[in-house]
Amino acid sequence: MKHTILLLLSAVSAIDVEKAFVEYITNYGKSYATKEEYLFRLSRFSSKLAFIEEFNAKDGDHHRVGLNHMSDWTEYEYKKMLGYKPLNRRNTGLRSLQEKNI
Repeated sequence: MKHTILLLLSAVSAIDVEKAFVEYITNYGKSYATKEEYLFRLSRFSSKLAFIEEFNAKDGDHHRVGLNHMSDWTEYEYKKMLGYKPLNRRNTGLRSLQEKNI
């Protein structure tokens, strides 16, 4: 599956982005409830695909990037998945650590 995606990325300029998106949906078992969601996810996928092409086109011995199951996610969805939630210190009763409290 990963080889198919890499081949797809190398030929994406010759392939319609929506065709690449349909293959992505198939490979990762995605489905969308409405046409609006499909179009929204296609837009996110298109942006990620453009980033991938631009990044991988740079010269050098750096790593390469590719598609994964999060290629149609928003930044908010990705950050939410990471689980970071800043503390609201006013509501928790926590105090900051100060030298005089040590």
